[in-house]
Amino acid sequence: MKRLFAVIITAVMIMTVFVFNANAAANEWVPYGKIHTYSDHYESEEDMPQVAGMRYTDAGVQMYTPTKEQLETWGKTAYCSMQMKDKISFADGLKVVITVDEFTQAGVDKWISFNLWTDEMPTPEAAGYGNGWLCLIRPGSKEVTFMSFLDRASNLIHQEIYNVNIYEHEAITLEVKKVDGVYDVYLNDCSMHVPGFDDRFEDKTCYLAVACHQGNTDPIACTVNLVNDEMPRGNESYEPFVPNNIVPPEDPGEIPAGEPVFILDADHFKSNEFNAGAVATLNDDGTIHLDFTDVEDPILLRESRKYNYSADDFPVFAMLYKDLDEIGQSATLYFFAGDVLAPQEGSMCGLNWIEGDFDEKNDNGWRLIVKDLSEALTWQGVIHGYRLGIGEMEDLAGKSADIKWIGNFRSVEEAYAYAGLSEYYKETIAPPTPPTAPADDTTEPVTTVDTEPDNTSAEVTDDTGKTTDDKSNAGLIIGIIAGVAAAVIIAVVVIMIVKKKKK
Repeated sequence: MKRLFAVIITAVMIMTVFVFNANAAANEWVPYGKIHTYSDHYESEEDMPQVAGMRYTDAGVQMYTPTKEQLETWGKTAYCSMQMKDKISFADGLKVVITVDEFTQAGVDKWISFNLWTDEMPTPEAAGYGNGWLCLIRPGSKEVTFMSFLDRASNLIHQEIYNVNIYEHEAITLEVKKVDGVYDVYLNDCSMHVPGFDDRFEDKTCYLAVACHQGNTDPIACTVNLVNDEMPRGNESYEPFVPNNIVPPEDPGEIPAGEPVFILDADHFKSNEFNAGAVATLNDDGTIHLDFTDVEDPILLRESRKYNYSADDFPVFAMLYKDLDEIGQSATLYFFAGDVLAPQEGSMCGLNWIEGDFDEKNDNGWRLIVKDLSEALTWQGVIHGYRLGIGEMEDLAGKSADIKWIGNFRSVEEAYAYAGLSEYYKETIAPPTPPTAPADDTTEPVTTVDTEPDNTSAEVTDDTGKTTDDKSNAGLIIGIIAGVAAAVIIAVVVIMIVKKKKK
């Protein structure tokens, strides 16, 4: 009871951050977590939103993540976001300048994002919570890619490569300008080609937010230096939220043969694991029911926090589902293990729902799809989780499907057995059983003693005085005769060829 009370109090404290003061001074900011991670109830502190730290400095207002050690213990990649407390007008233009203080240079998925939004707490990877414009700024070693989106991070409308080195603290400038009577958005003077930008906002006002993400546990720090040529000022500061009860993952006990690990089923179900495009509930029979929405491509994101499951020991991903083969097509599985903590190239594979296997003799609608990841170069070390893109919103919106379980297995055969498809596996997938070798006859032959000498195996003496078996001599003589005959034939053939040439 005390722990539940503590969790509720902590949740209330975090939620109070978002009761924004209507009379707050202009240019004051507040941090927040990803909007889809907020809930009326949290099973533990570890499930609560990942809210960044924030402080005012001589350079502006800075947001920052927990330390690398804290993120590793929590099992989280680095993420932070903050927004202005009040909406801001862009009717006469808007200008925002930011610099990056700390950001990884590792080759992982990473971005910085401006958000001009209709609703509070804009979150680039969570659609359905308002509308507006956002960008993903993806840095290279000495340049960045500006990616412009309307309403959701999958609706790309423009892309530009610009020479700015954020690692040398070179600034990125966002501007909203009215040119020839039309509003447009610019990054470092590059047009982001945003048609009808102002049509999305009443009274030409919007929420202004900045967010940063990277797919590892290196810390992030980013500063908003200027808003309309004024430095952000304020007295409030926030420490980054870190659960009080987090502990490093522990080694699991012995896993019984045939049992999966990192299982998602009715006993391990959390509705917020489906963090986009689907509403998840439990059926009466304990299976998981999905109703797909029309706001975003449906995504299931799972993280392994409690145990250190070995990727080498459990390389097979398997899922038992119903109806996805009827309504969906292709899917994408990003898998995380070892140094891979978030989606990236080289740690992904495709799935096709219509390829799911089933018992044709007793078809109950359930389909099994299996992927052996053992050959993937990035599937090594400790399992961190996966992100499953179930399909395209255009195909699935308004439809539904069910999942019985998802898990990691030691082998393909174990996955089929767990699904009740052992016979199917043996008949169609298992390698053929090699023929059984004949049993060795270890019985000693019966030896008989002849009373008469065996003249066919009599010994003879050669010129050296050594004795040999006459059968061996016969074989040797036959070999010599064969060799001489071959030599004669070859000689005759050569003479005929020579004569032919002379003619």
